[in-house]
Amino acid sequence: MHKPGESRVIVLVLIRDGKQVLPSEGYDTIKKSNFYRILDCGVQFGEPSHLALEGEFEEEIQADLSNIRY
Repeated sequence: MHKPGESRVIVLVLIRDGKQVLPSEGYDTIKKSNFYRILDCGVQFGEPSHLALEGEFEEEIQADLSNIRY
C-alpha cells in the first residue's frame, strides 16, 4: 500500500472483444450509484508492467491474459 503523497505507478488496461470493451464496475457509496471505468493495477518498482497485469488478473479473477499489446 502506498502512503499519502507518494507516487504510485499503475497500468491501465483496455480489454476488448471486437468492438466491445470490458470496463470495471464499482459502487460510489456517496452518490449511491454504480460507475464504470477502465481496469488498472499497481506495478512494483522494477516489475515489468505485463507481469503485473498477468499476476493481477490471475489473482483477482483467475484469468490468463493473452495478446497483451502496448
